Amino acid sequence: MKEISATVTCGQGSEIHNHDLDYRANLSHTHNRENAVIELIEYRDYREQINEKMEPYIDEYNERMQRRYKAAWDRYNNGEIKSKPKKADYKSLGYDYYNDHLHDTCRNPNTQKIEEIPMLRSMIIGIGDRNDRQNERITENQATEILKDTFNQMKRDFPSFLFLGATIHLDESGFYHMHVDYKPIYEKTSNCKGLRVGIGMDSALQAMGYKPEQSIINARDKIPICFNAMRNRIYYNLESAMNKQGFKMQYHASKSKEPAKDTTKNQRLEAWQATQDAVQSLQHNKNIASEMLEKDNLTNEEVKEALQAFHNIENALKAIEQSPRSRLDRDKRIVQFTILEQIKTFWERLKRFIIDLIRQKDFYEGQCKKYAQEAQNCVKIDKMEYDIQQARHIAEVENEKMKVQNLEQHLASKGYSAPTIDRIENGGEYSKSR
Repeated sequence: MKEISATVTCGQGSEIHNHDLDYRANLSHTHNRENAVIELIEYRDYREQINEKMEPYIDEYNERMQRRYKAAWDRYNNGEIKSKPKKADYKSLGYDYYNDHLHDTCRNPNTQKIEEIPMLRSMIIGIGDRNDRQNERITENQATEILKDTFNQMKRDFPSFLFLGATIHLDESGFYHMHVDYKPIYEKTSNCKGLRVGIGMDSALQAMGYKPEQSIINARDKIPICFNAMRNRIYYNLESAMNKQGFKMQYHASKSKEPAKDTTKNQRLEAWQATQDAVQSLQHNKNIASEMLEKDNLTNEEVKEALQAFHNIENALKAIEQSPRSRLDRDKRIVQFTILEQIKTFWERLKRFIIDLIRQKDFYEGQCKKYAQEAQNCVKIDKMEYDIQQARHIAEVENEKMKVQNLEQHLASKGYSAPTIDRIENGGEYSKSR
């Protein structure tokens, strides 16, 4: 099984870093080579793209201001108001939206601090690590196809985003990765005084139907947010793209907590690390089960390995559910929780995966079908009441039937008439064909 780690992180977009080859040639962590940067979107200046996107909304706003200004003069001339309308009260917007709003600020409702509103957002999607690259566990062509597939799905999943640039970097000494720069945009449905378009991340995601989720791998002990729904969706797409190339995805996480980069300072280090370890262990066993059950024919050993992976998942979930922990909330009060509560999003996806695997196999018929339905209705895997021994028995019977069929074909090729499976079970004998 080729298990490769993957990361999806956010950051500040850097147009010059992502696209400018002259600039990149002077960086210490890159090496000069041809085709170092693959542009998935034909490069255009970000300022030009944003201004072009906002132009029709600015036109609409300016026309509305002109109508209101004219209506105010009509009211003044008709004696309805006493003060002359002032042009400054109906000011039109300029068309250089990028520079006019480059340093806009707002108050963060959580921290109450004044923060700059980013003009654009950026995602970094990475595959593997330096060792995977150096040992050629994954090639440039494979990484490129995976990242292309992931980005194409992003465009379908987030249709209202303005994707400014998507570049795959092959010239850096670390892992293969892609930078995706975008601007969240959505059209407002209610009447507004300003532009009819909004740029808030949460509002843009909600307008596309996304709801707040917990992060799958980043063990945050905060309330679910919409950004995590976006990141979780990208992880799902990345895993699908990696499967097409013959890889199994593993969530990448830091080996140790970095206080300077992590905001969950109210959570103990051991709880933070335990959550990371739990997700990676569950994902690894999921990969094992998937690897086995994707095969057309299973040996007895492979059946045992797949079932053992399911047992490992079950035991891991029991262990983390029964491991109470505590943290401090914003008011410095102690809050009790379990690691399972922190990975609800991952568990929901894992549960659907297990159910799909059961349904995909022939041996889920009969009693297993009943168990699959029970599994679909339960909340925790340890409450799934399907009989693993029954599944093992049915799988072994199917495997033995396959062996018999292969034996029949072999004997038939030698001129022997093969008895039916029922005759074999009753002690039937082979006879030489005349």
